Amino acid sequence: MEGLPKSPADIANPPYFLPLQSFQDNYKVISDLGEGSFGQVSLAKCKFKLDDLVRFQPFIDTLTERTMGFKNENIMNKRIRLVAIKTMNKRLPNLNDYLKVKEVKFILSIPYHKNLVQIYEMFIDNLEFKLHIVMEVMDRNLYQLIRSRNNRPFSYRTMKSILAQLLNGIRHIHRHGYFHRDIKPENILVTPTSRFYTDDYIESHDINHIFVVKLADYGLSRQISNKGRYTSYVSTRWYRAPEILLRRDSYSTPVDIWAFGLVAVEVATLRPLFPGSNELDQLCKVMRVLGTPSSLNKIPYHNPFYGYWDEAMMLMRRLNLSFPEQKGTDIYHIIRDENLQWLCQIIRACLTWDPDKRASADILCGLYYF
Repeated sequence: MEGLPKSPADIANPPYFLPLQSFQDNYKVISDLGEGSFGQVSLAKCKFKLDDLVRFQPFIDTLTERTMGFKNENIMNKRIRLVAIKTMNKRLPNLNDYLKVKEVKFILSIPYHKNLVQIYEMFIDNLEFKLHIVMEVMDRNLYQLIRSRNNRPFSYRTMKSILAQLLNGIRHIHRHGYFHRDIKPENILVTPTSRFYTDDYIESHDINHIFVVKLADYGLSRQISNKGRYTSYVSTRWYRAPEILLRRDSYSTPVDIWAFGLVAVEVATLRPLFPGSNELDQLCKVMRVLGTPSSLNKIPYHNPFYGYWDEAMMLMRRLNLSFPEQKGTDIYHIIRDENLQWLCQIIRACLTWDPDKRASADILCGLYYF
């Protein structure tokens, strides 16, 4: 690696949670699954059994923890020893520097949850000294599942199951002091329940989900307690909350709730609500649905479905942005299904203009729809 010595200075003292070991002795890469700013993700075959707890040392209260049901989960892929491995592109100067990587800190801070992708292990390879994160493989992501529907709506039962599982994962993250910052269909992984569990396990535990749903990709996650300024270029544009689009100095868990609301619309309608072509177009699309956020709105009959947020007007002026006053549209007129009126209540609570008045994950879980 150019500019770095052949071996890190702390090679004799690797981090306890990130052991130094051979990649080639343990895994064989089958294919590439994708690439991002952090690194690339590969499909690989493990040369050891995935339930070998001597080989894969679990750490309590982290995403590597093994629960009582571990041997009964993701059973098909475990049998053929398939894993996904995320490899960090950049090599850091010292091995212990990898403990500062945001995704590593998240994985070591969040206890296991059935709706978060399980981490099998993390290690630094002993040849290139790069970080590898080994995790469970799921069948596909929610974006791919939606595309495969060919405009055939999900059943009401499946729709509710997908959203309830996703919300449970988000709530778990928030309860443990973090927010995700990149919730979108591509980061929501699914596997048919019949492939994830054995028939006996499904029957004995009364599991009635059609799909097992898990939130993935923790690279943009941040601690709620971190009050520093965040970049505005996080999350995918279509799922970016107004406070991010308008360059508010700080933001927190409400950005995940906003994104969840947009995913809920997409699960219900099979199409994104705000597919903006750029940031300005994104704001225009948000305004058409949410209406003008100012409580000084001159439209006399304006009774906003998504509340007021006067700070938005100040942020718009700071960015030299001006939009015509708009009434907005109730989400019910977009979804157009009387059987989903309680889901519309959930979505309104998620798409509130003012992030401080947006519902929390705990509140959403207690609403009638769920």
